[in-house]
Amino acid sequence: MRFAAGLIGLSIMTSAVFAATVQVNVRNNRFDPEVVTINKGDTVVWTNRGSSHNVKANDGSFRNGAAATGAWTFSQTFNAASPEILYQSESVASMTGAVVVNDPAAYTVGPAVAGAWFTEGYLGQGFTVEYVSFDKQIFATWFTYNAAKEPMWAAGSAPLVGNAATISMGTFSNGNFAQPGSPPASPFASVKLTFTDCNNARADWTRLSPASSGTLQLKRLLRLDKCY
Repeated sequence: MRFAAGLIGLSIMTSAVFAATVQVNVRNNRFDPEVVTINKGDTVVWTNRGSSHNVKANDGSFRNGAAATGAWTFSQTFNAASPEILYQSESVASMTGAVVVNDPAAYTVGPAVAGAWFTEGYLGQGFTVEYVSFDKQIFATWFTYNAAKEPMWAAGSAPLVGNAATISMGTFSNGNFAQPGSPPASPFASVKLTFTDCNNARADWTRLSPASSGTLQLKRLLRLDKCY
């Protein structure tokens, strides 16, 4: 694990990550995405991009008022776990969505999380994850793109705290193709990987330069019928 150990030196980055905010666009008579998976304490923000709509929970737990046009936004924080909260736009009967609220403390992370993870709609991007059993660490590699739209990757490792690992990730440069060496690592981002089970996870990321942050909903590429 010399490679992973070297990356721990990137921990100079501050990685305090709090409850996440997930965005849902209201446009073209649909909610995009139609289903979001969050953790207790997270907030969903709906933003209208066109026609007259509103957001109303089927169980009556939230509603932002009557359907309206314009660029309105509506936010709702979910403080209790729920397998599925259905909602709709009252102006279009077929326009429905759902929020799945997980309790992060309910899953014990194990070897089953190892594998490839992706976000729907993000072609050519994703994570690979390894579970280090002897010291309960997560080693992850993030495949994405840089500002020039060129492929890049960052990697790092961190111990699990509950069902999450906050990883200081670095990028590498000045290496030689298919040749040995130890190219220097440059701090890139802090990424908190939270596993709700062995098939679903979330990446809350904070990039150093340019400063930015966000959340990625992750799914295991090859889903498992049973978590272990």
